[in-house]
Amino acid sequence: MDPIHGTSSDDSFEDSLARVPGFLRGVETGWEALARRCAAISTERVFFEVMNEPHISAREPIDVSWWPPVQERLAAAIRRGAPRNTIIATGEQWGGIEGLLALAPLADRNVVYSFHWYEPFTFTHQGADWAGEIPKLLAGIPYPSSPVAVAASVSALADPRAKKEVTAYGGDRWDRRRIEAGLRPAAEWGKKHGVPVFCGEFGVYRKVAPPADRATWITDVRSTIEGLGIGWSMWDYDGGFGLIRYSSPRVRAGRVLDALAVRALGLTAGAWAAGPDFITGEVVLDLDPAAGFLARTRASITVPIQSWPRLWSRDAAAAVVTSHEDAALAPVALVLRHAGGRDWAQSSGLRVPVSEGEKLTLSGTVSLEPLAGEPGPGTGTASLEAVTYDSSGAVLSWDFAAAGADAAAARDASGMQPLTSAFVIGPGVAAIEPRWSGSGPALVRLGPIRLTREAP
Repeated sequence: MDPIHGTSSDDSFEDSLARVPGFLRGVETGWEALARRCAAISTERVFFEVMNEPHISAREPIDVSWWPPVQERLAAAIRRGAPRNTIIATGEQWGGIEGLLALAPLADRNVVYSFHWYEPFTFTHQGADWAGEIPKLLAGIPYPSSPVAVAASVSALADPRAKKEVTAYGGDRWDRRRIEAGLRPAAEWGKKHGVPVFCGEFGVYRKVAPPADRATWITDVRSTIEGLGIGWSMWDYDGGFGLIRYSSPRVRAGRVLDALAVRALGLTAGAWAAGPDFITGEVVLDLDPAAGFLARTRASITVPIQSWPRLWSRDAAAAVVTSHEDAALAPVALVLRHAGGRDWAQSSGLRVPVSEGEKLTLSGTVSLEPLAGEPGPGTGTASLEAVTYDSSGAVLSWDFAAAGADAAAARDASGMQPLTSAFVIGPGVAAIEPRWSGSGPALVRLGPIRLTREAP
C-alpha cells in the first residue's frame, strides 16, 4: 500500500499534511482504518509505505524538517491498524538519498527505509516530457558519460540550456564508480542505525534512451545495490520505464519481454518465455492468452472479452451493452441492444501480423433477434469478419472474409449460431483485426472470437 503524493505539479495533499492539523488527523484516521482492513489479507505479504516521494520543500518555502514528525504520526496510525505488518518509511526531497540521510529512524523496529535512485537525471529521464523543459529535448544521450561520448549529442542540440546540461553530464563522467559513490551513503546510513534499507525505485525512461546503454546503467545500478547489501525494485513493469511492452498496446495484449533489461537485472525469462516474437525476435511472455499466438508458438487463440475495446456505433445513444461472466450464460460474452438504424462494430482489439499466403480461420457464435416490440423477424444484421491493414497501418478492408448471421439458421444447445470463415491472406495485407459488426435494430448476443492458423 503506497499513497502517492498526487501529481507532480499539485502539492495540496502534502501542503495540508504539513500545515493543517485537522487534515493530518483525518489522514491518520484513514490510514489506521485502511491498515486494519488490508492487514487482514496478510501480515507477511502486505507492506505499508507511508507516502511515495514527499517533496514539497522542492516547490514551497518550507524546510524538509516538516516531514519526519508527520511520517512518525502516520506510521503510528498504520501500526495501530496493523500491529505486525512491515512499514516502509522514506525521506523528503522526492524520496531520494539526501532525504533519507536527514531522517532519524522511527522507534518502531519493523520498518524498512526506502530511497529512489534516478541519477544521472540527464540520462535516465531523456525524452520525458513531464519532467521539465530540458529533458523533453534530449534523445540518444549515452551512458557512461564523458566529454567525448556526449560530443555528438551536444552538437545536435539547438537549445543552449540543453547543450549546457549535456556538456556538464559529459564532464561529470558518470559510470559505475560514480554510481557506487552516490549509493554508498544510503548503505552506510542503514548500517549506522542498524536498520534495513531498500531501493524502492530505479530505472531509465526507454522512449529515446539507447537500449544497450539503458541496459548498462541498469546493470551498474542493480549490481552496485546488491553489492552494498541493499534490496531493490525497478520502476516499472509495463510503463515508460518498463520491463515489458505489448505487441497490441491498445488492448495490452501480447506481452513482450525486454531481454536486455532482464539480463541487466540478473534474471532469466525461465518458464515465462513462450518463444521469440516473430517480428522483433524478442522474448514473448506466456502470461496472457495472446502471447503464444502472437509469437507463433500456439496455433489458435480465443480473444478474451476483457480485452475487447468499447463498442462503436454510428448511433451511439441507441446502443446498450452488457457483459456476462456467469458460467450459466456461457458462451455469451456480450449482449448488445441496438435500437439505431445504422451500423455498429465490436472489435476484438487484437491486431495480428500476417503474411501473404497464410491460411487462417475465424470462428465465433452469435444470436440475432428482433428487439421487443419490433414486428416480424427484425431488420438488424450481424457478421463475423476481419479488418485488414497494410504495412503503414492504413485500413484496406473493413469486412474482409465476412460471415453473416441468419435468424433462421440452426443453433447450438445454448441458442447461439456458429459462424466460421476460412480465408487466405492476399498481397499487401500486413495485419488483421477480428471483429463483429452489424447494423439496424436488433438484440445481438456475441460469443467469443477464435482465430486459428491453419497448417500450410
